[in-house]
Amino acid sequence: MSHDSVDAAVPGDVQRILATTLCRAGRVTFLDSTVDLAPGTPWSAVPGGSARVLAPARFQALIRRPVFPLRCTRDPEVTRQLFDDAAFPWLQGGQLALVTPHEGVPIDPEYSFVDAAFDPSRVEEVFGATKDTLLALMRPGPDGDFAHFAVRTEVAALLWDRLSASCEEMSIPLRVVDGPEFSQTRWIVQED
Repeated sequence: MSHDSVDAAVPGDVQRILATTLCRAGRVTFLDSTVDLAPGTPWSAVPGGSARVLAPARFQALIRRPVFPLRCTRDPEVTRQLFDDAAFPWLQGGQLALVTPHEGVPIDPEYSFVDAAFDPSRVEEVFGATKDTLLALMRPGPDGDFAHFAVRTEVAALLWDRLSASCEEMSIPLRVVDGPEFSQTRWIVQED
């Protein structure tokens, strides 16, 4: 595993594991500041997938609500961009990933849906609004040190299998720990 500074960014190996896992589970839609389309444009083909831009309602724009440029892809290398977008910084909780089935068209969310997806207290609302098309939602945890997943029950085993396979390919162990063991984990190890 790489020994990137944990305070500088999400380590490259972790980016690869999460991006590969998400893309194996479905299409991944995330915020991407490189998307250069007019707000309201329907999904348009762009290198590595498709993109569109959601703008806030006029009254929300007056109070400086952000525009949401979305990229949808099945490519893990494109998906890795979600960890390094300065306009939507993972380490400051400014990013998310929506996972939808591989088949069909990309999710077509309203602005309010993406806005709600950032709020942990609105997870049920977000999943309920998609009529079974949203398989998983990944958001950064505090300071971007963890990834929070919300997953539909019927795809939890699939996502775990994809995560296990991604970790195994990178020769990085994956295991489940309970609360007490988690609290005793040494996250930063000083190497000589």
